[in-house]
Amino acid sequence: MREDPLRQELDMILRHYRRGLMNDVEFTGEIVEQVARHRRRIPVAARHPDPLIRAGLVDALILLGSGPAGEVLELVRDDEAPEVRAAVARHHAELARELEPEDLPRNGYIYRADLATRRLSRATIDHLLAAHRDLDLIAPNPHLPPDVVARLFGHPSPEVRRALATRADLSAEQLADLAADPDVAVRTTVSVHPALTEEQRAAIDIDVAHAPWDGHYPHVWDEIHPYTPPPPPLPDLADSIRQATSVNPLLRRLAAHDPRLPVDLVAALAADPDPEVRALLAHYHPQAPPELLLRVYREDTHSRRNRLPTLPNFPAAGGGQGA
Repeated sequence: MREDPLRQELDMILRHYRRGLMNDVEFTGEIVEQVARHRRRIPVAARHPDPLIRAGLVDALILLGSGPAGEVLELVRDDEAPEVRAAVARHHAELARELEPEDLPRNGYIYRADLATRRLSRATIDHLLAAHRDLDLIAPNPHLPPDVVARLFGHPSPEVRRALATRADLSAEQLADLAADPDVAVRTTVSVHPALTEEQRAAIDIDVAHAPWDGHYPHVWDEIHPYTPPPPPLPDLADSIRQATSVNPLLRRLAAHDPRLPVDLVAALAADPDPEVRALLAHYHPQAPPELLLRVYREDTHSRRNRLPTLPNFPAAGGGQGA
């Protein structure tokens, strides 16, 4: 069996490290570069026979961001190598530490991820508040003190209020304030909040052109671009079923990603008035009707439509694709 090219790259990095051609920081940096370019193949590094590679992968998690952390930590959960267990302990200790202003990284992607997810010291928060900078980045941070969250609710920037709308811990009063926000992007973002009832969602004036996300096609792009990160795990099927019947088209778009939806909901979403719901269903559900695949192929102007004729349910003769 042909050896995985990433395994070959990791073996070469390890040889250089053992020969003293790179230090610990450079070793971790090389693993970051390789795994970031091959995110779908994280298990190759996590299951590498040498514990130094596995430990280096765990050390790299801080630089890679929160995306792959859960997957990596699960893969090394029962690792008995002392190097790996020490790396896991270092990772958890780092996450528990509050970042001071001087700790903030210069790398833009990591900087944004740290502000949104890491524990920040009061000095760091006060520094950002005083400078009036990057407040939209800290607004969704789950570790932000309540008084800071309350202060940001009065911020004049809709970007900050829109970021606040993604917080899971919003009170009923805060949700009501955001639902009545003068900025349509803020209202649209909060309209998908899980704490809202369907009646409350229906009363919010939204515009899907200002959606907090558009239609995402991660596994579609996996087939085109080998370095695309894998899609996030599917939610509980009960959540997808509730979203499929929501009055909010953005939630129905989320549901359309789920290939486990029962056939009655597939039929309902195939006739959905929102074209993005129909397109997502066509790409993601194995029982999407042939007539839907053909309709999406005809209507969609994006290059992703070229994948549809390769799907088993696409009409055999194209149903007159050129029509």
